[in-house]
Amino acid sequence: MMENIKTRNAIVQQSIKEYQVLFRYRPEDYGYWNEKSEKGLTHCYIKDDGELIPWVGENILKSFNEVTLNIKDDTFDSKFKKMRVAKRAPNYWRFYYTTERIVATIPYGKTLKIGDAAELFKNTLKRQLHKNQYIVTHLPHSMLAGIVLRLQVGKSKCKHIAFVYKNKLVSQDRIVNYTLYFFEYGDSIQSEKFCLKVKNLACNLQLKLLPIAKENKLISNTDMELIRSEVSKNLKNNKFEISSSREKFRDFTIKTLYVGGIPNPIFPRSSSNIPSFQSVYRDKYHRYS
Repeated sequence: MMENIKTRNAIVQQSIKEYQVLFRYRPEDYGYWNEKSEKGLTHCYIKDDGELIPWVGENILKSFNEVTLNIKDDTFDSKFKKMRVAKRAPNYWRFYYTTERIVATIPYGKTLKIGDAAELFKNTLKRQLHKNQYIVTHLPHSMLAGIVLRLQVGKSKCKHIAFVYKNKLVSQDRIVNYTLYFFEYGDSIQSEKFCLKVKNLACNLQLKLLPIAKENKLISNTDMELIRSEVSKNLKNNKFEISSSREKFRDFTIKTLYVGGIPNPIFPRSSSNIPSFQSVYRDKYHRYS
């Protein structure tokens, strides 16, 4: 039992250390990702066509194709900022909502429609060079702090859903913020129902993950009780906090749901180094194993 806890804690620490909200997935890196999975790292794995490979025990609750997304990185000095991956919210993302996280993938070539005229001339060459490469967004429910709906007054469609995440960089002892914008989800009533489901699932998951956070000394006893109280309160509250906003001569209704929670990428499993996971990953999806 003690050995299992030590193994889990080591994997949690490694996953937190190596977690990236945005990363590039290349066919030539398969060996690298395979090595990581053998060490038990709970990383994000995808097929050659960008489709998500779920972990053992993880269920994909909903998926969308050709989605318009944008990712705002408030404080994190990321190398992807220079790439301006989602500056114009390209609508070629594939979006997955699972029992553990939100994952979105996009062909890397589709993100290169930005810049000046010179960029446009280089586009064809760049797309060929980056064939079969993907940009992956990987956001676990453990870090979900809140969900914001933006509804244009007089319109029935949701302008966007903003998923707000907080991640504490342990090595730097500071909080960084990420916001994933999901544009034009659809009918406002359906949008609200979807957001409530995400909120409730994330709250329940965070309550289950709190003991792991405590074991790994990611939070103090005092912080644990405060977070537990906050998340439990938000789980019971299914009413949106409503406010108004005006932008470019348009009136918007802002509806907010609060989640919590644990500002770390933690996953509800003792290890990803599970034989069944390894066989699925190697036999079905890993061409170079």
